Amino acid sequence: MPTGSSVGVHAFTDEVPEGNANSPIYTRLELTAVQRLTGVLLEYSQRMGVDPVVIDWAAKQDNTGMRFLSSDELRSLHITWNAILAFPLHLEVYKGGILARTETADASGKVTLVCVSKELRLVFAAPLATSPRDPRRTDGPDNPKETLMTIVAKADESDLGEWIEQNYNFSQDDRTGYWTVVIDRSALSKMVHAKFIEIALGTTRSDKEARLIRFPTDSLPQIANLLGRNCV
Repeated sequence: MPTGSSVGVHAFTDEVPEGNANSPIYTRLELTAVQRLTGVLLEYSQRMGVDPVVIDWAAKQDNTGMRFLSSDELRSLHITWNAILAFPLHLEVYKGGILARTETADASGKVTLVCVSKELRLVFAAPLATSPRDPRRTDGPDNPKETLMTIVAKADESDLGEWIEQNYNFSQDDRTGYWTVVIDRSALSKMVHAKFIEIALGTTRSDKEARLIRFPTDSLPQIANLLGRNCV
């Protein structure tokens, strides 16, 4: 949603001929089509990550008016788009063990937590864009030569968060960059007790405030217990 824009919902209907407002206008086939369309809308909202209750709100709003959704309603229904917002971490099988992974809805960034050589490592991955000045080289989301990753543990939406700064190792595979840090017991404890984790790269304050990925920690306590058993 562009700044200053609004989202409104209302019921859908067919036009009723003037003077026949009380006359039956739908056939059985048309009623079936309406029900199918409602089902399509419900399924579509779920696939887009939006709370299907918005379809219910629209159906209850007469089509001669409009219900405009407040900013709180937009957030609660998951309509407000946040390009860096990722899904909760989920477990995957990896080389006879497990790892945890998440990515943003637009696939602009991925985070993986994995135990390697008795170390719990966090890997941030992102596509590397081709430099407009030289098509043969690639530019990362930040200068790969920077050596600091900031992990921000936040208690809620408005919390400025506690900054956990870690040196990272950068590697590249074709057009994808990988930034890897080791998560020790202290950093993991702070992450587990947060509600959101945000990650940024770079050394300046503006770099740290330009978040690259943000994900909720709903499943992190259980995942950390499994991943960290032999690592931290």
